[in-house]
Amino acid sequence: MLTAVIIDDDKMSGTILEHFCEKNEDIQLLRHFSEPQSAMEFLKQEMVDLLLLDVEMPGLNGFDLLDKLDYHPYVILTSGKSEYAFLGFEYQVVDFLKKPVHYSRFKAAVDKLINLRNAPAVAQQPEEIFIRQKEGLVKVPFQNIYYVEVIDDYLKFHTSSGTYMVLGTLKYLEQKLDPSIFIKPHRSWIVNIKFVEDFTDGKLLVKGKLIPVSKQNKMNVVKRLNIL
Repeated sequence: MLTAVIIDDDKMSGTILEHFCEKNEDIQLLRHFSEPQSAMEFLKQEMVDLLLLDVEMPGLNGFDLLDKLDYHPYVILTSGKSEYAFLGFEYQVVDFLKKPVHYSRFKAAVDKLINLRNAPAVAQQPEEIFIRQKEGLVKVPFQNIYYVEVIDDYLKFHTSSGTYMVLGTLKYLEQKLDPSIFIKPHRSWIVNIKFVEDFTDGKLLVKGKLIPVSKQNKMNVVKRLNIL
């Protein structure tokens, strides 16, 4: 069963989605938020499988919210404007539902997500990344990366062969790395679990470097490190 959260400031639309979730045995609805900031606070503490996400909301639109999240739930986007569909799929959303949403269309989107989750992986997971430098591309195996930190608009890779700086965002980098190897303890850091030496006082020790662990990511860090 998929845990889900509705984020929609349109009361009628949100209520309809609530009924659809109750009707669908594959969905466990946790909360319905009509205000995106409240949803953000909840999502910092609770990792969910699926967001049923409206686009146009006061203060923080749906895409802004996705940019601020520290993890990547599945997303089914909802809006009364079809022009958001293309941008939605650039964010790799599962589906786009144009309001008013009918149950048959909602169920088709959920079924699509279920099939996506259950589909066997056919592509081989990459084992290295190529970092663009002035002298050309540098091939760095995942197993040689200690950690990556954000410095302004750049990513700084700390590896067994040296350090490398490249323009980019951590959110984009996460899509390139193997999630079974790396963990994100903080919105400005990604760490190779293999090189974690200690976890104390809210910090990870990695190759002599103390790396902060945010409150919202602490539970996931403890789980991933398999701490007793």
